[in-house]
Amino acid sequence: LEIAKLFGGGFWDIDVLTFKRYIASKVDLGMVISKESSVMAVRKIIAENEKGLNCLTASASKPNLALTLYELISQLESAKVTASDLKELISKENDSVSGALLLKIKDVAFIYEKYEEYLKESNLYDGNDYLSLMPGLLSSDNDIKNSVVIIAGFPAVTKQRYEIFNALNNTALEFHASVVYDKTSDFYTGETYYRLLDIDKTAKVIPYSGSLPMEVEYVKNNLYKPSVFKNGYQKLLSDKV
Repeated sequence: LEIAKLFGGGFWDIDVLTFKRYIASKVDLGMVISKESSVMAVRKIIAENEKGLNCLTASASKPNLALTLYELISQLESAKVTASDLKELISKENDSVSGALLLKIKDVAFIYEKYEEYLKESNLYDGNDYLSLMPGLLSSDNDIKNSVVIIAGFPAVTKQRYEIFNALNNTALEFHASVVYDKTSDFYTGETYYRLLDIDKTAKVIPYSGSLPMEVEYVKNNLYKPSVFKNGYQKLLSDKV
C-alpha cells in the first residue's frame, strides 16, 4: 500500500524477480550446479587428496565432512573471500595463529582452491558464485536503466548483496528499498538499513510507522524472555497464529 501511494496510486508495467530469476533471464543457468552437485565435487576432491591434507585426514571418511566444508566455502564465497585470500592470510598470520587452527585453515584453503579450479575448468558456477555475475549484467541492462527498482525482504547483507545493491543504485532510473527496522529495540538488527545508507549517504529515508497486530506485538515483546516458561505467566490465546 505504501509503495502504491509513493507512485501515485498504482502501477502496471512490472516484473517481480528474485536475483536468481533475473540472472536466469540473462544467462544460461545450465552453467549453475546444485548444492548437491557441489557437495559431491568437494567429496571427490577430499577423496583424491586425502593423503595430502594436514589436519582433516582423520575426518576424510566421515560422510558429513564434504557438506560441512562446502557450507563453509559457500559462506566464504558470499563474503567474496577467495582461496587466494585465505592463503595470503595464512602467510601473514603464521605466527599468531595456533598450530592446529593453522593446519585446518591450510586444508580449507587447499580444498577451496581445488573446488575453484574445478568450477573454472568445467565452466560452471555454483549457487553462490553465480551471484557475482549480477553487477555486470545490471550495468549493461537498458531495461534496468529505464526502470524503477524496488527491493524488499533482505534481513542481512553479504558482500555479494552489497555489490548488487550498489549496482542497482548506480544503474536504475530510481532505486527504492523497503526495510524493516526498529531503532528502539534489538528485535531487528538494522543491518540492511545501514548498509543501504552506506551505498547512498544522501538517500531520502521515508519512515513508515505502521501498527502491528496484537499477536505480532506479543511475540515481538516476549520472544526472548525466559519468564514465559514460568508458571503464572500471562498467556495470549488467539486463533490468528
